[in-house]
Amino acid sequence: MREEIADLHSFLEAYQDEHIHIKKAVQLDNIGALVGHATDTIVFDNIEGYPGFRLVDQLFSNRKAQARVLWCEPKDVVKRLAPVVREGPKPLKVVDGGRCQE
Repeated sequence: MREEIADLHSFLEAYQDEHIHIKKAVQLDNIGALVGHATDTIVFDNIEGYPGFRLVDQLFSNRKAQARVLWCEPKDVVKRLAPVVREGPKPLKVVDGGRCQE
């Protein structure tokens, strides 16, 4: 499955059954409180006043969520993350457009 996931859109689709999905319209001012009560990755599909926009939060909220992002089992998160942290950030790549701007 890893090869099929190229971006955040495809990641959220691949793991849609493992995220908390809020489909009901939510005011932007209330999202913080809802995220504060969430126990896993949370996706808001309908933000009042922002048609067509979605919001995701807590991609790293617990070991299970971290393991999804790091492609490992929850027990292996620290072992998998340590070399990534040691390596440090990669240089940014500036592009003219992207799916996030669609």
